[in-house]
Amino acid sequence: MNSKVLFIVEGENDEAEFIRYYFSRLRDEQVTGDNISIFRYGCNIYNFYDCLVHNQKDGDFSSLEVLTVLKEAAEAERNGLPLKEDIALLDGSYTDIFLVFDLDNHDPTHSHEEKERILNHLASYFTDSTDRGMLIVDSPMVEAYRDLSVRYDGEVVLNEDIELERSGDYKSIVGERSVGIPSLSKYSRDSFLITSHLHYKKFSLLLGIAIDRKNIDLFNCLSLLRIIEEEKGKGFLPVLGWISLVPLYLSKTALDLSLRIPTHSGFHSLSIARGLS
Repeated sequence: MNSKVLFIVEGENDEAEFIRYYFSRLRDEQVTGDNISIFRYGCNIYNFYDCLVHNQKDGDFSSLEVLTVLKEAAEAERNGLPLKEDIALLDGSYTDIFLVFDLDNHDPTHSHEEKERILNHLASYFTDSTDRGMLIVDSPMVEAYRDLSVRYDGEVVLNEDIELERSGDYKSIVGERSVGIPSLSKYSRDSFLITSHLHYKKFSLLLGIAIDRKNIDLFNCLSLLRIIEEEKGKGFLPVLGWISLVPLYLSKTALDLSLRIPTHSGFHSLSIARGLS
């Protein structure tokens, strides 16, 4: 039986369009472009936290119905987002809920210590997509999937993580160093699968464990926030395409990448230019 999945995203268009592109191209057994709904929240993760605290000031969110809280907040003061048709999505029933937010490393309203506390609080609470929801804190996800370079032999590789002091310019940096990479609307299924595979390998290296059906639950927000903090301590902000793990969470098993992606080690500039429709 297919899942019925709700994504709560912070942005107006980019994230929602990317999620629809991604899953419509993947044609995954558990989630397709047809059985997902996307609620565009219009606020960052720290605003989301403040909204929860407003309804439960002691910080214990266990009694909160998150969709109800979001609906009440959205109806009280919309400021353009969420849209009326999006608000109606919060009345639905879903098998899985994913809350997808950017890290917002340069948000000026909270100190670094406050941000770390908020992120860990939310990550310890939103751990199960089938219950309260699963938190996904990403680099800007659209840019993470385009942050690639074409090598001299035509193979495409993930670019290096960016210096922390330049992370506020990440979107423009991707535009500069991803020459030859098409827009995401032109990615084929193979291109998304191969890019996802590159991100899987990066997650495995950072956490020191392989992705398989026995340990997929170890790839959670708390673990990755720990990795992010470690890398930030070295002066870098890791680029993570975490949305690629959603099919694994839904199926509770690792993708058989040897069967589901082409046999070559990366997609090539020629195939990108020709076939990504």
